[in-house]
Amino acid sequence: MKNAVPFFLISFLVCVFANTEAFDVNLDAPAIHRYDEIVKKYYPQIKAVHDEVMPKVPGALKIFLEMIYHTVTKMAFREFAEEIHGMAATMKLKEEDLFILNCVYELRALCTSLVARDAQNKVIMARNMDFGFQDLLKKVQITTVYKKGGKEIIRCSTLAGFVGFMTCMKPKAYAVALNSRRLLSEVETMKNFLLGRPPVTWMIRNIVSASSTYQEALQLFIKTKSISGSYITLVGTEPYDGAVVTRGRDGAVDVRLLNQTIWYLAQGNTDPWNKTDERTNKANEWMQLMGQSKVTLTKMAEEILWKPPVLQIYTVVTVLMGPSDNYFTDFIPKSEAKSSAAHLWEDTEQNNTSLLNAYLI
Repeated sequence: MKNAVPFFLISFLVCVFANTEAFDVNLDAPAIHRYDEIVKKYYPQIKAVHDEVMPKVPGALKIFLEMIYHTVTKMAFREFAEEIHGMAATMKLKEEDLFILNCVYELRALCTSLVARDAQNKVIMARNMDFGFQDLLKKVQITTVYKKGGKEIIRCSTLAGFVGFMTCMKPKAYAVALNSRRLLSEVETMKNFLLGRPPVTWMIRNIVSASSTYQEALQLFIKTKSISGSYITLVGTEPYDGAVVTRGRDGAVDVRLLNQTIWYLAQGNTDPWNKTDERTNKANEWMQLMGQSKVTLTKMAEEILWKPPVLQIYTVVTVLMGPSDNYFTDFIPKSEAKSSAAHLWEDTEQNNTSLLNAYLI
């Protein structure tokens, strides 16, 4: 059951934010049935996302991803393919379409993640996930509690119909958040998929499922290959258990760690050496103003993540995590702002021929 929201936070949130609904996912159940309860309840909302996104997917990209699904995915990632197949069958959607929706995050997303060590030497993480067509995604934003043998092993802030991990916590161990890192060439991304490398969100799920400790997970995030770049933010339970891993497709290109003098890290969607991201610049400025003696999850949310420009009209969810206290909660901003999925594919449309050629090479 989700941890209670502190009393002092409730008054601030009551008219502005809402918590997500939590569902158990039984990993001992057959993969095709693990998400039955979720997709039965959220079918209309998932269908609305499907109807917004799928008509805007360029034809060549759609053909290419369908080919990948029926070849690489079903062979190299059978468990995920079975989960997607089961959800699609329950909702009577094309499984290829649901797979494509699961790939969208690899192409476009914006996020801001904060890691900090507080005055009690506890490490904590707060993050915003931003995305286009946020008015639809807020309606499918949920919490999933993965269980094995009846015991909770992972808790995630995720989207109904989605099998990867973007924001998750292993109880009393560590927490992970994903920010996308654009490597420009989507042709290269698709070629790496053909090589059997996982999408980043599937890589995260594999690593978190296999790693018991923060250090184990950190080392795997440094060296594991994937189809695209990313920024992986981690916190554990020890005072210096905090990191931001800037990743290329072959693994880490930069690793920043908490230490005796560095008490916080802020990450948006640009490389740490690039100072052009307004969200990250403001987050750094406001964290410095707050100071380590005053930092809390509540303050990181109220004084940074929920203030423009860090808070965007595209913000879908804010997640607060403290592994050492087993604290995990999320909030959906109640904004009426709307946006289209059309911008997701504006660059890809120019590469239709290249994408098909990439498959044939």
